[in-house]
Amino acid sequence: MLDKKRGLIETLNTVDDQISKMRDSAEKDHTEWEEKKAWAAEVSQPTDEIMRLRVGGEIIEASKRTLVAPTGTRLAEVFSGVHPLKVEKDGTIFVDDNSGMFKSVLTYIKQGEADIDFTTK
Repeated sequence: MLDKKRGLIETLNTVDDQISKMRDSAEKDHTEWEEKKAWAAEVSQPTDEIMRLRVGGEIIEASKRTLVAPTGTRLAEVFSGVHPLKVEKDGTIFVDDNSGMFKSVLTYIKQGEADIDFTTK
């Protein structure tokens, strides 16, 4: 009977140690998650920072606030800091797109309407 009690106590101590390790690991993971979440929130805050973009060979300037305004879009995702941007030697950010179309998109974001020509030139 005494051996059974000792065995149960050892088992309970082992389980308690495992639970403590799992709790510590979960708390560490939670802390890391909160830090990453705070960082993401910080870098995704729209600012009035002016971004110089090279789009279709043309330099276009737009505020970061405008670029991240359409939430849930690829454009906002790219400029929110989620993905690294390709910054050229002159400090411009390369955007692989048609400059006329891109300017129309920016106009639409700022004004809610734009005259968009879907033909490629």
